[in-house]
Amino acid sequence: MENLIEELVNVFKSRSADVVVVYGKPRVGKTSLVLESLRRANVDFTYYACTEEPLEFFLDKIAVRQGLTIEAGSVRDALLKLCSRSRVLVLDGFNFLVKVSPSILGVVQDIVGQGDCIVVLISSNIPMMEEYSEQLERSGLRVYSLRVEPLKYRDLGQIINSMDWVKTAYIYSVVDGIVEYAKLFTSDSFWDNVKKLFLSKNSLLYREVPLMIKSLELKDYSIVNAILSVLAGRVLGVHELQKTTGLEKSRLNKYLAILREHDLVDYIGAIPSKGRVKPKHRLFYIKDLILNFYYKYIFPHISDIELGLRDELLKSIVEDYDNYMSYVMYRIALQLVEDHVRIRGYTLEDLGVYILDDRYIVVGFTNNKIHFYYPLWGHVTRKLVEKEVSVIEENIAETSWARGREYEVIVLVGSYRGDKIIGSNAYILTLEDYGNMQVA
Repeated sequence: MENLIEELVNVFKSRSADVVVVYGKPRVGKTSLVLESLRRANVDFTYYACTEEPLEFFLDKIAVRQGLTIEAGSVRDALLKLCSRSRVLVLDGFNFLVKVSPSILGVVQDIVGQGDCIVVLISSNIPMMEEYSEQLERSGLRVYSLRVEPLKYRDLGQIINSMDWVKTAYIYSVVDGIVEYAKLFTSDSFWDNVKKLFLSKNSLLYREVPLMIKSLELKDYSIVNAILSVLAGRVLGVHELQKTTGLEKSRLNKYLAILREHDLVDYIGAIPSKGRVKPKHRLFYIKDLILNFYYKYIFPHISDIELGLRDELLKSIVEDYDNYMSYVMYRIALQLVEDHVRIRGYTLEDLGVYILDDRYIVVGFTNNKIHFYYPLWGHVTRKLVEKEVSVIEENIAETSWARGREYEVIVLVGSYRGDKIIGSNAYILTLEDYGNMQVA
């Protein structure tokens, strides 16, 4: 996050942009990032948090708080007068302002062109802000666009100062890379924190996830709920999704595209056991682990939570959680492959998933070799790892795109004590090894 602050400080100090667009998922730290950058840049700014309210309320609040006289119903007059008072105007929750004033983008273009004020637009609506950034650039304005992403597993552990990388993986499994949520995990047990954050009708994340889905402003939330419920903790192709949800293919593809636009769902190529190397089929997954957890364990049991039956629900979650953590380890492996090949001087050319029975193996293709990253959760013994590596290597020998090529098998585990070298082409890597990597 520090590098993003430095970028924004430079923009504000040099005044190299007319409009700054900052967007990303809810709670990733967009507002704090902007405000900290402005403080470090030491520039005067006016901050306004837009909310879901009628336009006249928005204008009245500005008039009262800033001591201004504003033309009736004129957003343009309000923003012009705000800009005249400081060098930077920050409009947070810009998507709410768009709702009540659809022509607001034209107003922004107009007021920026008339003065020396930088306008900062902050929003969680990813596709809208990407479209608006392009429109503002086409109008001739200098636009600095910044998409703020959740932290990766490794970065989250460093931010929350966790030296226990298995504990970090548990926290990551619930809150993804959202620092604000991760810091809510107190010294209580992991499961006490889960109960506190999810398992009552007044819990923070129990309430916030439905609001996140509602912000998509879709016509049919039942379809979104159906897709996310099926995908939770899984990686599936369109055929499997269609079969499980009962949706026709065109409708399913439409909603998958919408969910991808909002950065909630993504896909990775499924590498076939035969034929060409390039991934042929798309495997979809929920990108946000908060949504994964919610749709796997909370959404199907909303009635139980509303009735206060949280102890019974928690017991069932605990019993199944090793299965879910196996999925989380696969997600961490996707991040590991990019970091691991880079620090060793390789160039990652392609990335996919090789499915071997019930194993999800992340495969990275570099200019020199093929890298197989196999996540393995739970109690790990050398005998178990040797057996798994043997199965993988037997299949490598029978696979046309890997046969005869140099390869390595990296088994990613939670923790392990003992010799980590498994044969000539395989070895064990722990979460602690990954957490302590010196990644540029």
